[in-house]
Formats: sequence, C-alpha cells, structure tokens
Amino acid sequence: MWVTLHAILLLAIPLATVGGLLLLPGRRATLPALFVAVLVLYLAMSIIPRVHACGEGGAHTQLLLSGACLVPWLVLIKPRLARFGGGGLLLLAMFGLSEHFTDVVHLTGWTGNTSWRPEEKRSRAVVESLSESGDRIAVESGCSEEVFPPCWLRELPMAGVIQEYTGPFSPRRRECRTAWHTWLTGLYPYELVPQDLWYPGGPLGEGLRAV
Repeated sequence: MWVTLHAILLLAIPLATVGGLLLLPGRRATLPALFVAVLVLYLAMSIIPRVHACGEGGAHTQLLLSGACLVPWLVLIKPRLARFGGGGLLLLAMFGLSEHFTDVVHLTGWTGNTSWRPEEKRSRAVVESLSESGDRIAVESGCSEEVFPPCWLRELPMAGVIQEYTGPFSPRRRECRTAWHTWLTGLYPYELVPQDLWYPGGPLGEGLRAV
C-alpha cells in the first residue's frame, strides 16, 4: 500500500508542477532567480544521502524528479506565497520520498538494486568453507574412509558436524520481479526462494570439496 502511494506521489509531482506553471501567474526568468533555485537544489541534494552501504540501491528518481520540478517552479512562478509554498512542498517531497525509498529497500521483499544478492554471497561463503574444511570434517566425523551416495547435504549422517563449520544456514535465492511502478520508483519486489546444497557423492572429504 505504502509503495503504491509512493508511486502515486511521484506521478503527481510533475503533473502538479506543470499545472501550476500553466495556471498561476508567471514571471520572466532571470539569472539571479535561476542561480538561487539551483543553489537551493544543490544544498538540498547535498544533505540527502544517496548511497547506502548495504547496496540495496539509492533514491535517484525521487531526487531527480523533485529537483527537476523545483527549479522551474522557483524561477517562473510569480506569486511569492505560491512560489515559496510550492517550493517548500517540493523540498518536503524530495526528502520524504528519498527517506521512504530507503526504508522500503531495508524491508524484506523490496530492493532498488537487482544485482545486490547478499543471500547468495552467504551461500558462496558456506560452499568455500566446506571446500576448505572437507578433510577436517571427514576426520572429525570418523567417516573419512566411507563413500556416500549423492544426496542433499542436510541428509548426510554427519550433518551436525558440518553445521559446526557452516553455522545455522538456510540457503536462499532472490527472485526479483518488476511492479507496475518500477520504471518510476526504481523499486523491485522479490521473493526469497529456499535452496539446498547438493552432495555429489563419493568419499566425504572429496564430496564436500565438490559441493
């Protein structure tokens, strides 16, 4: 619901700006007015963080669209109350939508960057750990000489010993989709699909290195 409202507000901003420019009394554009408008936009965008360490994406459209509407509004609208009031609302929208984007992408099920897949990174780290520790696991479990058939890793009789090396682990994969508003908001819904690790069979140490 909130993401849909987010998209509707993004659509409303340019429509309201164009409507205001057409209906309200205008003034001639001047270099001082343009300088002030660009300065206000620069200061606003320098305050809002655009990059997040988590890698889930930044609110680029939210900033650019609001900024693209703010400059002509401050330059061309003549009534002071409408000019400053509308400019304040556009700044508020810029801050609010940017922060809401950040909140949404930190919720499970939404991302702004489809190439960011931390769950798969965790899976690769576990596989590398198994590859490095395969022989030690085989010795500790007392099964270094036994040969096991292909099966899921969790089905091996020494799965408890393996978990001591991997820690509690439920491999999952992101499946990203597009919503009707993705082209505008930059928000992608995704699902976490449960995965499992396949043991290819053979002696335990050799098999774990091949997982």
